Amino acid sequence: MIVFNTDLPANKINFVYNNNIIEWTDLSISSSNLGAPTYTDITILGNVFTIYPQPNGVFYFNLKEILPSLLNTDNFQDLKDISLNSNVASFVYGQLGYFNPIIRFDLFFENEGQVTAYKTWQFLRGVLLLQDFKRYNTAAFKNNALLPHQKNPYDISGNKFNTAFVKYWEGYPFDITFYTPNSLNPNTLITNLSNSASFTFPFNFELSRLVFSDGRTDITLELFLPLTDGTNPLLIGNDFVVEVEKMTPEEGVYLKWLNNLGGWTYWLLSCIYSEEDKRKLIGQLENDFSNLDQTTSPLLSLGIDTQTKISGTTNFLNAKENETFKSIFQSPKVYLFTGERFSKNKFNDWIEVQIGNQNITTKNLKQKEVVYSIDINLPKNNTMKL
Repeated sequence: MIVFNTDLPANKINFVYNNNIIEWTDLSISSSNLGAPTYTDITILGNVFTIYPQPNGVFYFNLKEILPSLLNTDNFQDLKDISLNSNVASFVYGQLGYFNPIIRFDLFFENEGQVTAYKTWQFLRGVLLLQDFKRYNTAAFKNNALLPHQKNPYDISGNKFNTAFVKYWEGYPFDITFYTPNSLNPNTLITNLSNSASFTFPFNFELSRLVFSDGRTDITLELFLPLTDGTNPLLIGNDFVVEVEKMTPEEGVYLKWLNNLGGWTYWLLSCIYSEEDKRKLIGQLENDFSNLDQTTSPLLSLGIDTQTKISGTTNFLNAKENETFKSIFQSPKVYLFTGERFSKNKFNDWIEVQIGNQNITTKNLKQKEVVYSIDINLPKNNTMKL
């Protein structure tokens, strides 16, 4: 019988990019007629991984070594096109990133004996920083938005809820990803505490993305759940509060990125920004093989590499805004919006970009408001080359 000395809890979410260490052995190892344990085969989704014991007969393994590659099958891409209509179901769609496999452990002994055990744990494609882990109630990780959580819980009549904060700019595509393990009862009530409006949404997926807008303003989430200008605390079931600040439409540089918890965060950089084209000469070839009267090109250029960089700053960010925005600097996937405001948009209206900051510059930390300077590197331009 396999016994797990170090186990992962089955009733909480584990994040695949954090340590997920397990240790196991055979309960009757000291008196077993099967001899000493020789190896264990771990089988996940048809993949077999062989683990060998430590000198004391105990097996040690960190699932972080294999789970990210098994779960991250889309290279962090956001490839989903949406088509909103008057049917509420069109405002909710699923997302990859939840993993709940049956894991088989086959432990083999010197005398060719074998014992088997099965485990099932829940995983999300994400990572928790140590300081965040200390304040997240991951044991009650239910109906939670996959957004950076706020330090201070939301207080409703003495009841405290884990909280996230986002900004929603009309005229731009926007959604929020929720972890919703409600397969037996997928209908989730969302209540806007600012105006008492409420509506039940069909969260039919373990990860459900609730779309507020695809860029249009005539077909939005407000067909079902009216929002007020300014702050809208949305109570998700009875488990979590998302503060949605509805912003006045304005122009700027609109970004989305995969945050630490595996959801998508959106932000508009509306302050002054600039564009710069960086040029780099690939090289030159010597071509000076004629007399002066027959020479026009003593050097042959191999071509130019060019890339556009957008540089800008944020507005002054308070503590809530900073907690949400700063996750962009750790994101493996950032997109820049290239579509038209106030019109229906699709995936091809986004291009992947890289945050170019080697160092993160902040200002006014003493006043508890910060300003970030940010560089956005667009994909390299196609140029003519020899």
